[in-house]
Amino acid sequence: MITVVLLVIFVLLFFAHYLVTRSFASPVSLLLVSFIMALTLIVINDENWQVFIKDRFIVYIFIAVGAFSAGCFLATTMMPSVHMGKGDKCRVPDNQTAISNYSILFIVISSLLCTAVYVLIAVRIGLSNGGGGSLFRAIYVASSANTHNFVFHQFREIVVALAEVSVIVFFKSLYLFRKPIKLLIIPIICFFACTMFATDRNIFIRFIVFVLCIWILFYSSMSGLSIVQTNKRIIRITSIVVLLAVVAFYLLGKLKSYTSNFERMVGIYGGSGLYNFNYCLDILERMTPQYGTQTFSQLIETLRIFGIDIGGSLSSNYQLGMVVFSAPNGYVYASNIYSAMAPYVMDFGIFGLILFPLVFGGVFELLYCLATDRGSYYLWGLYSMLAYAIVYFTIGDQFFMRFHLGLVYELMWYTLLYLVVVGTNRVKLNSGLLV
Repeated sequence: MITVVLLVIFVLLFFAHYLVTRSFASPVSLLLVSFIMALTLIVINDENWQVFIKDRFIVYIFIAVGAFSAGCFLATTMMPSVHMGKGDKCRVPDNQTAISNYSILFIVISSLLCTAVYVLIAVRIGLSNGGGGSLFRAIYVASSANTHNFVFHQFREIVVALAEVSVIVFFKSLYLFRKPIKLLIIPIICFFACTMFATDRNIFIRFIVFVLCIWILFYSSMSGLSIVQTNKRIIRITSIVVLLAVVAFYLLGKLKSYTSNFERMVGIYGGSGLYNFNYCLDILERMTPQYGTQTFSQLIETLRIFGIDIGGSLSSNYQLGMVVFSAPNGYVYASNIYSAMAPYVMDFGIFGLILFPLVFGGVFELLYCLATDRGSYYLWGLYSMLAYAIVYFTIGDQFFMRFHLGLVYELMWYTLLYLVVVGTNRVKLNSGLLV
């Protein structure tokens, strides 16, 4: 049954891509690719996971995909200038001014300095908490437990924002001026250095998604090849990047002293979120509706920081724990990852599975249309920076759960550094948008 569902989603992706979106970076395409990857991993691990798919699980998948697609469609109707299904390329932003050498030096030197400070703080934290264990593991545990180390985390956010702006400027120089600025590789290397010491694999995946999305927007808009040739090259390059990213993801786990082998790591992280949702459907359906306390738990906690208590903390009786069982072949399945569908069902049942993906899809499609139709490098980067939430849909909610101060800091640093690097005298307002 799961194989049939996988084939149906492949057909939907073909339909969405060639007849509607014409872009692998569009929200619907990203969501369908996320489901394809997760379902493929479930099929591959059929024996180890003792896969048994509930009929309701299939229904829930198509409800979520349908609601997300409906949200995208509604958002598109708000952008009447968007021509869908004709293979139109993104509008190239009006800002075609080269970045000054001073801006390049600023971004390189800032990245090196911020990385050095971040690494020094990280090592100090690790040495003070590591004992005789792994330094990287000690840094990860200590930094995760101490979320109040404001300065430490802000240096990381700055390095990430500098790397993101560097990628935008690099692709702009590569595709617009045909002269790639090689110095901009340094901020990207600094990002990977910070990621290694932070051993935060989610930030790494988010950056990879950002690079792929922003590259697709640049390449598909400025390539002189036909649409078919362009898409073939996008698929080929993306496959290579994803493979390398998975290997790097595995190695980052080893820095945290994780013992899982490569096959187990890929399967559990990429596929167990969707399978756990299927496995725990009976529990989810018996729960008393939480009316938003699960989906908006981060927003509730953030409001409490400012003295606004709207109640609604989730009882421990309604929290999903670790799923553990042993297969006859000796494989021990253990995962606490749940797809984004789990909190939606916990809050409002099937209605939540309609409402939240509908809003989710509408917001991202609106942002995508603004970025591609109005022409704005800033919005290209903003969409690419947030698009990981769509890719993560089958793993966990990264849209509503990001309603906290961390997202505010990310957006603040990205916007500020974009203005500083590009130069306020080169940034224009086009229909109220930065370009």
